[in-house]
Amino acid sequence: MEEASSLPATDPANPGKSRRRKQFTILLACVLVATLLWFLRALENDFTTRVDHPVRYINLPDKMITMNPLPQKISLEVKGLGFSVLKHNWNFSKTPLIIDINKLKSVPARRKKGFIEYLPLNQYFNDFSTQLKDLKVMAIFPDTLMFRFAIKKARKIQVFPVFIYESGTSIIPDSIIRINPTSVEVEGPDLILDTLRSIRTLPIKISRQGVSFSRSLGLEDVHVLVKPTPAKVTVSIGKKN
Repeated sequence: MEEASSLPATDPANPGKSRRRKQFTILLACVLVATLLWFLRALENDFTTRVDHPVRYINLPDKMITMNPLPQKISLEVKGLGFSVLKHNWNFSKTPLIIDINKLKSVPARRKKGFIEYLPLNQYFNDFSTQLKDLKVMAIFPDTLMFRFAIKKARKIQVFPVFIYESGTSIIPDSIIRINPTSVEVEGPDLILDTLRSIRTLPIKISRQGVSFSRSLGLEDVHVLVKPTPAKVTVSIGKKN
């Protein structure tokens, strides 16, 4: 038995639809290629833009410490080919630019007390341009860095344990508290260490009467620039013999 009708592989009633689809695909491809060629051509031109770049400080004086936090990145207004700018922005492991503290007007290592010094960064235009190779530095932000130096100092101070007692608990009279070591060496700016008489442990909670224990406790953060050694002490509570 023959079928009454069968559908053709293509729709002869609408032959222009397939043709328009092909024309649109060709047009879109031409637009994309033209855009890519325009972009590549544009990258051959010079651009002036602002970029961020990490920095590293060298020749910091051994006997001095900076009280103010130094920027780890600076902004640069640079000029160069579009390819060079694009390469810089896509480089996620940039080599830090070097800032030499020896370029300060005074010599920090010879100072016997704290002081403030300013470093204009306009003297680094050529240095930074050389380090960046394909980009010329036109401006630097900030244009000046401030260094607040203090004398680096180290001394030993006593450690005091801190206890938090729950209601109804206390250290009974025949208990003995031991701290090892009883003092630690701290290093930091003389402005802070000259007023520091002791350092406390992080608090420890006492929840039972007459409890005995031995624990390793960290020390309080006195200042971000003050470093105790060792950073932990052992606090023990036990009964007297």
